[in-house]
Amino acid sequence: MAIKDVVRSRRITLISLLFFVPLAVILLTTFACLPAPIGDPEKAVIDKDLIGVWEIVPPADAKNADQVIVVVRPLAAHTYYVQYLEGKKNDDGTVKEAALLNYRAWTAPLGDEHFFCMESLDNLDYLDKQNDAKLFYSIINYKKDKNQLSIRQVKDDIDAVQNATTREQMEAAIKQNLNKEELYDKSGPTTFRKLDKEELDRVVQLRSSVEVGLGHKKGIAPATTEPKKDQP
Repeated sequence: MAIKDVVRSRRITLISLLFFVPLAVILLTTFACLPAPIGDPEKAVIDKDLIGVWEIVPPADAKNADQVIVVVRPLAAHTYYVQYLEGKKNDDGTVKEAALLNYRAWTAPLGDEHFFCMESLDNLDYLDKQNDAKLFYSIINYKKDKNQLSIRQVKDDIDAVQNATTREQMEAAIKQNLNKEELYDKSGPTTFRKLDKEELDRVVQLRSSVEVGLGHKKGIAPATTEPKKDQP
């Protein structure tokens, strides 16, 4: 299922993606859509080590693994602009289909743990006058080790997390379960490595295959169709 078909879902599956995460299981992973954030995007501290281009490290035994790249850049004084790119490959290694997700994000330490809170910028509810616009968040626990990043996402099926409606409630729910494995996605940690400048052409290649915009593919507007006569 392509991203454009699931942006309304409370769980986003990146390109069958997984989106971003267990890509390997990528379906790499599905990003949980939580009802409240943690941290304060007006006061968060920018972690400069996170800025850059990150590529998922596939399992050693993975053959022709799908490609997942995350681009993290400063957005404002306290926030980041995050682009999640995923490419599903053919057997010959060429990209069969690719997708892009966009987020505003900020750091949010809780206790001794480091978290990254991401606010989806691809929520089509904003365009639907029949529904009130709703914001959903993905909350990622991360650990840095030189040029590698290990991440775990907070699940949305724990009652305290599921029922949180405010930042304070969400932070309390996570703190309460901070050291419990059931707080995090069962797929386990996913590892990314930071790309060197000499490797950035990998981003350009994947980006050229991505569907961009609402209903636009590779920057080209879709053809319009005439409405059927029985349509108003």
